[in-house]
Amino acid sequence: MRTDWFRKLFKQAEIAQYNPVEWRRYAASLKEYWDYNSIMETAARKGMKQGLEQGIAEGYEQGMAQGIEATKFDTARKMKSDGMPIDLIAKYTGLTADEIAALQSRE
Repeated sequence: MRTDWFRKLFKQAEIAQYNPVEWRRYAASLKEYWDYNSIMETAARKGMKQGLEQGIAEGYEQGMAQGIEATKFDTARKMKSDGMPIDLIAKYTGLTADEIAALQSRE
């Protein structure tokens, strides 16, 4: 831990002795490094935001689809318990006759 501190100190002493040409090169390389890191951090933030937005949208769509499907089966179950014919239940819910017939085993 102490050696890191000494390394930094010696590096600073070395930089302090740069001539004007070396100093410009060093400053330019630092700027390039900072610019690159800034670009990468910005890209990462944008990517995370875009991924989160996409995930929320997909989750919403999936949840809506599951809710609609559950409602169809719920409605069909109620219609069936009220004695409606299977062909009418299929017409109004969009379920197949086999799916409606399978509702008996769920009750």
